[in-house]
Amino acid sequence: MRQYLVPTVIALVLISGLWIGCSSAQNLEPPPTQEPTTDEAPKPNSEAYIYIRGVVVVGGDGEPIELIDNPAATNPTYAELLAFIKKDQTDKYSYIFGPPKVAYTCGDFAEDVHNNAEAAGIRAAWVGIDIYGNTEGHALNAFETTDMGLVFIDTTGEGLWRESSSDRDSWDKQAYVRIGEAYQVADVDSPKSRFVFSVGIEEYVDEVMDLKEWTVRSPEILAWVRKHDVRELGLGWVQDWMREHETELSRCGRVLEPFGNYGAQNMWGWESFHIASGWLVRTDCVEVPWFRPQTEVIDVDGIPVTWKVSWSRGMSGFESLGRVTGIHIHW
Repeated sequence: MRQYLVPTVIALVLISGLWIGCSSAQNLEPPPTQEPTTDEAPKPNSEAYIYIRGVVVVGGDGEPIELIDNPAATNPTYAELLAFIKKDQTDKYSYIFGPPKVAYTCGDFAEDVHNNAEAAGIRAAWVGIDIYGNTEGHALNAFETTDMGLVFIDTTGEGLWRESSSDRDSWDKQAYVRIGEAYQVADVDSPKSRFVFSVGIEEYVDEVMDLKEWTVRSPEILAWVRKHDVRELGLGWVQDWMREHETELSRCGRVLEPFGNYGAQNMWGWESFHIASGWLVRTDCVEVPWFRPQTEVIDVDGIPVTWKVSWSRGMSGFESLGRVTGIHIHW
């Protein structure tokens, strides 16, 4: 087991043409794309080196990364994977650049996590990614879960990310990896994406901005507002939406209940004229491919009410390393 050391320089280099590294540079130009590859040499036995573009990958100490597979290892559930990752201590090591000390970098982290997982009976992959505009790459792990598909895990410890803190309990992160998009990570215990719901009659009001028209229609609108609770109306629609998509949402680990009334507005000087309300639902999913933003206008007792649902990745807590141009997966 490698010694716990304090990080020195946050970077990596290429040594003698052998692929190693962890990049922190930002990329501004559109990157070229490359489909994920599995380009390792044939495994002669249970231990194997990793090859990227025909050259062997080495760790911070200059020695080849060695993957030790367990023929009996199986794909875990998402919960089983997180339980292993939280128990595994690899993330407690510090990221170390190198001379005069022996380096311990992202490839080493990924090597140890792979070998520890396989020893624990969990099938794991070592993953190298190319970052646009940089000669260095980055390394992490992948797991094919039985309930949430392919999940990327980055356990690189303190020293690579700008958010460095000696009192963090864990550096375990779930990663978002897609060619042409920024590499992002979030703590494994943090929500990974969010749905935003809003309901209101803003669009209706926007159509009657003319003062004369507003004067004519305002009694009708205010009477509607006094009769209807926009917040309760919208909350009912949120709950209906969640029930409708219960199957899809159940694959996101947990779903936090809607909360807050972040969008209540006091328009036109009328204290009681609250025309918009909103809710936020956070999930454990990094990606929600089944969902597309939607907007509906629903007539409620003669007043058109706008109902909106949007989704975004909530990968917070760490900055991106840059855009991914190549993914090399080694099982």
